[in-house]
Amino acid sequence: MDGHESCIADFNLRKKTRLKYPGACSLEYQNVMNIIIESLFQWDIKKQKSKGPGIFGTTVAFAPADEEQGRKTLHKHIQLWVREIDQQLRTELFANDISIRTEARQRFQRYIDKIMCASYGVDMEMELPSHPLHCDTPSTLYKPDQLYEDASSQRFRDARHEELCVPINGRIIQPKGIHQLITPDTIINRVLTYWKNVDRPDTILPPTKEKLDQAAYLFSYHMKGGCNESTDEFWGDHRVRQLLLTHRFDHHDYTHRRGCFKKGCECRFLFPFRTCRKTYIHEDIGEKEEHVVTWPKLFGESQKIAPWMVIPKRPMGCQYINVHNHTLSSVLNCNTNVQVGDPFHMYYITLYNLKSTQEEDSERTKRIAETIIRRLIRIQDEARQNLRDEHNDDSFVEGLCRMLGGLNAATSRYVVSSTMAHLLISQGGTRFKFSHGMSDLLIGQLEACLEGKPVDVRLRINSFNKERIIWRDCLADDYIHRPIDPLFETMCSYQMAMKYKKKYMSFKQMNKLNNNVFDGHDELEDDSYDYSPVFQAQFKTDSAKAFRNTHPGFKFSHLEELEHFVIPKISFPKDRLCNIEELQIGQVMPDDHTSLIREEYAKIALLMFYPYRTLEDLKLNNSYWNLFMHEHNKHLNGRETKFWKKGFEILQNIQDRLTLQKEVKRARDPITLNTSCQKPSDNTSNKQSDCHDETPDILEFCPQDR
Repeated sequence: MDGHESCIADFNLRKKTRLKYPGACSLEYQNVMNIIIESLFQWDIKKQKSKGPGIFGTTVAFAPADEEQGRKTLHKHIQLWVREIDQQLRTELFANDISIRTEARQRFQRYIDKIMCASYGVDMEMELPSHPLHCDTPSTLYKPDQLYEDASSQRFRDARHEELCVPINGRIIQPKGIHQLITPDTIINRVLTYWKNVDRPDTILPPTKEKLDQAAYLFSYHMKGGCNESTDEFWGDHRVRQLLLTHRFDHHDYTHRRGCFKKGCECRFLFPFRTCRKTYIHEDIGEKEEHVVTWPKLFGESQKIAPWMVIPKRPMGCQYINVHNHTLSSVLNCNTNVQVGDPFHMYYITLYNLKSTQEEDSERTKRIAETIIRRLIRIQDEARQNLRDEHNDDSFVEGLCRMLGGLNAATSRYVVSSTMAHLLISQGGTRFKFSHGMSDLLIGQLEACLEGKPVDVRLRINSFNKERIIWRDCLADDYIHRPIDPLFETMCSYQMAMKYKKKYMSFKQMNKLNNNVFDGHDELEDDSYDYSPVFQAQFKTDSAKAFRNTHPGFKFSHLEELEHFVIPKISFPKDRLCNIEELQIGQVMPDDHTSLIREEYAKIALLMFYPYRTLEDLKLNNSYWNLFMHEHNKHLNGRETKFWKKGFEILQNIQDRLTLQKEVKRARDPITLNTSCQKPSDNTSNKQSDCHDETPDILEFCPQDR
């Protein structure tokens, strides 16, 4: 490791290079992300499927979102779906049978311990005199939890407060038998001093900020297997470097950061946490179980579930350590954050990944423009009050105001840094790069077409046999007039949206149809005529299928099987899928209102997951509900159904989201439950909302006699 001055010079060089070459930073970032996805997640990007278990398990899908850190560097939020946490496990975690619930939770906790870490990742030990008051007594090795214990829960709560955290300054650990509070840094420094074990003038503890930074980002290079292995007795010690790596990137500030208080006066990340000997699921049932929510199920009994959160194992000295993944941190030499939690947490992460960042991206430009505009408006007011010469300033002020107003309007929506701009160009203009492609499934349009109601369509114009043909192009027609084929006859609209996509024929292909296929009008009316050989010549073998000749554009388009399935984005009329609880599935003689919503629910469900060509195909004894329950009961009894099996699971997911959105509150952690906020804030709303009002006028700092 270099000296102090070399560390500072290296730090400044890296900072300067990063700002000078944002495009290179973006390219490096993209390469690193590909390594994570392909090697650590074990995901085959080309085949869009898992290659086997990765560091988080067997990946099923992922949804990433790119963001900027301080508008300069890039980072990614990734939501992962893994095979190890499926719907069955999620159900068994709260099963009414205690033995099933216990076994499921033990399995879940073992999984959590493999992927999440709330410690420094090394066994810490320190050497101290056997008697704390007599330094000349023989020394003994101790683990931190043998010498220290957590302070009161109320002190931990105060350490989360925006103002109260300052005097506390991380002192939330109490040596056993001594009325004195210390910080986790005290423990870390004692451990490092013991590991140092020799008098080294070149190694100062605690290390400087620059030294710590260098020790952290060179971790994977200096450790065993790296390209520049360190042989230094201290700096080459894996325990030392692992501890410093975690301390640099995953240790939360004692006085927090500004972003910690965006939602209120207490740290929204809940730091610090008390030590915990074992990973467990914490449930917030409320004082009188008022937080317990009924989760209706399509099959089986409803479950009673309270808001919950995972409390990971956390050793002494790690109260401020962020929950991270050890492998990711060690490979990438950076901070990582891993969270696994209740459905509310997953819903929050989904919304967070899709949130717009334009407010933050345009904040600086907007603030400057608004400040100058306010100043110019003030000059205009002074001119109207004869406080300044109106003839000299009026036209200038008005013109500049209009220019800045236009500038503000133009830049308030599409402001990004140069690094993010390069990334957006590289990714086709989006900051989302999902594991799978997307398609549209317009249930409302399907319903309207079947009922003969008007729908919004795109009109296309093509020529056939020297005749100009105008035809309507809509997704509903693609399914209703899908090919006559045994495979398609049993395929629901969701499955077809997953596996097939409409393709439009080129002029060359249409010429082939004109010359080789359509020789007479009789053939146009023959539904059984197989046009696929013509398509096979243009596309992958057996991948293209002709629509029925009742399709408005069957002469100019066809279906082609996708090489990899995509995820349909379902759009259906609001409130048409009601809460399952309102269906009263076990009720034989429902009232009129229940019968009505049953029909509505069944109709939408069948439109998505049951094969049909007309509305009558969706009825049994003139009822949508009768057909839905017929398929429901067959599935319940383990029999084959025409209703797509996966559809029942998707309906349950939709119901879980509805329950979550309307009923569930986020779990409060044990410290919040057992303590109180000693200094509540008068305004717990987002503090950034009024940030412009506090911004001074920049011209107030300029000479007034310009």
